[in-house]
Amino acid sequence: MYRLYLYKFLIDFWTIVPVIVPFYKAHGMSATRILTIQAAFSLSQLVFEIPSGYLSDVIGRRRTLILAAAFMITGIGLYTVSDGFWWFIAAETILGAAGALRSGTDSALLYDHLKNIRDEHLYRKYEGHAEFWSRTGTAVSSITGGILGAYVTLRLPFYVNLVSAGIMLITGISLCEPPREQRPQGNPLRNILRTAGRSVSNPGMLSLMLQMGLFFSTGVTAIWGFFILFRQFRLPLFWHGFIFAVMQLASAFTARHAAAVESLLGRKATGVLLIVPGACLVLIGYSNSIGFILPLVMLHAAIWGFSTPILLEKLQQLTTSDIRATTLSVGSMIGRILTFTIGPVFGHLIDRHSTVCAFVILGIFFCIGFPAATLLSVAQRRSGDTFLSLQQDST
Repeated sequence: MYRLYLYKFLIDFWTIVPVIVPFYKAHGMSATRILTIQAAFSLSQLVFEIPSGYLSDVIGRRRTLILAAAFMITGIGLYTVSDGFWWFIAAETILGAAGALRSGTDSALLYDHLKNIRDEHLYRKYEGHAEFWSRTGTAVSSITGGILGAYVTLRLPFYVNLVSAGIMLITGISLCEPPREQRPQGNPLRNILRTAGRSVSNPGMLSLMLQMGLFFSTGVTAIWGFFILFRQFRLPLFWHGFIFAVMQLASAFTARHAAAVESLLGRKATGVLLIVPGACLVLIGYSNSIGFILPLVMLHAAIWGFSTPILLEKLQQLTTSDIRATTLSVGSMIGRILTFTIGPVFGHLIDRHSTVCAFVILGIFFCIGFPAATLLSVAQRRSGDTFLSLQQDST
């Protein structure tokens, strides 16, 4: 368990994040190009998402996580020697593949482990702990990257990330994989399409996938918007890293205690709370004071962290071990599609109009999309249908 936590810590240990926008700007990138580069990352994850989940189900979680670490080393290594738009696109494409290989696989490994020892009912708790270490890794790396970028050079955080990726590879090799249900042999493409089709055809599962996708896509897009906003307020680079670190710690804290908070609030109040990030984005857009923006940024990050174990647990309960990673990858794929679609639009709105326009539209998109996704699950419950098993279609 602790080795998986370390892996989660390292895979989100991104010292390059607080310096990436200044790094791009130093190489002449506009907001549109910056968001296009990040869209390439999302497109790569989109392309590799479901095949990587299937690969995890077939060759094993451990081997897939080792491959993710190897791809991360390659992508960061390319960044250390590149200085142009297309080189950045190539680096992000490789890093996107690494993210796809990891996506769903680490959560599937955790659930399989708990199921093997008959503690799957504790998944939400341990997923919250894993998310805590993931966000903590981002927080620590953000402060580190901000200091290195501000006081040494913008390129140094990339070399530090190269070292952390190497340690992640060693950690991946040391992981143990519990026995689990094995996917039957057959035509890989047919099995992938069958599992993916079954996932999105189930109203309850599709509802959860859309909700997760909205959190991911608007959250990631907003993060790049925050960094652009910080530059507009002329915040020193060190503060970019510090603020992002506090954001991640807020997410880590709420993720760790998500189970307790949901039990305290109840299902309905929790559902209402999950809509708040959209309102935060709208208010951020209209605010012209950094003192007002920062608390909203922290609230947005906290609820995003809280949502992760809550939504993941519900999705995990609807699938089986032999196709668990593939199903989670389908959910992640929806988030990548949305990110690839709205990211460049968000950047274009900033370049052609203003950050106010971009954030307000992003917030409205979330406020409309999240309740709409929830209605799918509500409609299914009212119809009296039960969740369909994926087990039959996997054989």
